[in-house]
Amino acid sequence: MLRARPGDGLTRSIARIVIALALGMALIVVALRLLLDRFVFHPSRRLDASPADYGIPFEDVTMRAEDGVALHAWLLGRADTGPVVAFFHGNAGTIADRLERVRAWVSRGLCVLLVEYRGFGRSGGKATEEGVYRDAMAAYRFLADDRRVPASRIGLFGESLGGAVAIELGTRVEVCGIAVESAFTSIRDMARSVLPWYPRIFVPNAFDSLGRVASLRAPLLVVHGTRDSTVPFEQGRRLFAAAREPKRFEAVNGAEHNDVDIVGARAYADLLASFFRDGCR
Repeated sequence: MLRARPGDGLTRSIARIVIALALGMALIVVALRLLLDRFVFHPSRRLDASPADYGIPFEDVTMRAEDGVALHAWLLGRADTGPVVAFFHGNAGTIADRLERVRAWVSRGLCVLLVEYRGFGRSGGKATEEGVYRDAMAAYRFLADDRRVPASRIGLFGESLGGAVAIELGTRVEVCGIAVESAFTSIRDMARSVLPWYPRIFVPNAFDSLGRVASLRAPLLVVHGTRDSTVPFEQGRRLFAAAREPKRFEAVNGAEHNDVDIVGARAYADLLASFFRDGCR
C-alpha cells in the first residue's frame, strides 16, 4: 500500500497557493488590459471650431480604417506641393483644439491632415490602442493612395499619446520625417511615474514607443518641455537616446505638457516647418 511521504500535504498546499496567486495575477492583468482604454482615452464629440474660423483653406475628409470604421479629418492647405504632415493629437479633445497651432504651419508652407481618432469628434467607433493604430494607417493610405502623395513628401507628427501613434505608424510605412512632442516611452513607464509603488508587471505594456523607436528609419525630431509635469522630461530624453540617426532633440525651456507650442511660439513653428521642408521633397 502506498503511503504519503512526509511533506506531501505541505507541497500540495504550497502548489495550490502558487497556482491561485498566478491565476489572480493573470486576472488582474486581463482586467487592467480591458480597463486600459477607459483610463487612457478621454474623447470629446464636440467640435467647437472649424478651419474656416481661422481663415485656413481646407477640405472636409471622410476615410475608412481597415476594419470599416469611418473617420473624419481635415486636410488643411495644398497637398499637391511641399510636405504633407499627418497630425495625430493627444488622448483628449478634438482636432478643432489644434487649429491655432496648425494655422502657423500652413502659413509656413506645410499641408496638414488633422486626423480624428475613432470615438472622437465626428469619427465612428470607440478608441482603443489597436484601433488608433488602424486610424493612423488609414490616414497614411488616404494620402498615399487617394491623393497620390509620394512617401518622400509625407511626414508624421504626434503630440503626447499621438507621439506613440506616429512612432508605431513610422515602423510600418515609409515617410520623410517624424516629429513627436511631449511623447512618453510607454504606458507602463507612465504608470511607474504616477504610482511608483505599483508593481509594473500588473500594467500592460501598451503604447511601447521605447521598444519601437529604434526601428524608425526616417529622420526624427523629439521636442519636450523642460517643466512637463505630465510626461517627465526624462522620458523624452530616453526616446531620443534609443532612436537611430538622423535625429534631433529640442528642449523647450519653461514649457509644460500642453503649452509647448505657445511657449516655443514662432521659433517652434519655424523649427517644425524647416524640419519637414528640409526632409520632405
